[in-house]
Amino acid sequence: MGMGDWLRRLLGTPEPPEPAPARTAPPEFGPQPPVAPVALPDGWALTDDMTVALPPGRTVAEVVEVVIQAALAGSADEETERRLAAEFGLSADDAALARDRAFGGLVRAGTRIPENCPSPVKDPVAWESYQRGTRDPSLVSRIYPQMFPGG
Repeated sequence: MGMGDWLRRLLGTPEPPEPAPARTAPPEFGPQPPVAPVALPDGWALTDDMTVALPPGRTVAEVVEVVIQAALAGSADEETERRLAAEFGLSADDAALARDRAFGGLVRAGTRIPENCPSPVKDPVAWESYQRGTRDPSLVSRIYPQMFPGG
């Protein structure tokens, strides 16, 4: 007789009901309705190409340096994008993409997971900032102290 049985007898409580058998198979789902395709606005295309066309003589490393220095100086995103547009002749959309990808590479570097390394071909700005953040983890911590404290 176990302790539980002894206490039940002593206190006069009823036996607990038998537990239901555990379900081992996942629930079955019936046929699913088709998912309607999402229509993109005219001129839009889905792509994983995150490259930004730079003028001759300018490099992705220079773009990343501008973004990193602006972040360390506490510049607003809009100010950084205006600077990228002015210095590199980028459109507003490309300046925003370049800033976003530079920060994306730093966040990926902050994870310290090698598989998070962006493609140098399809996402060269993120790749360059990932390389910088990997070489100097304190850089990532200074820009994102809440996410990556203590670099």
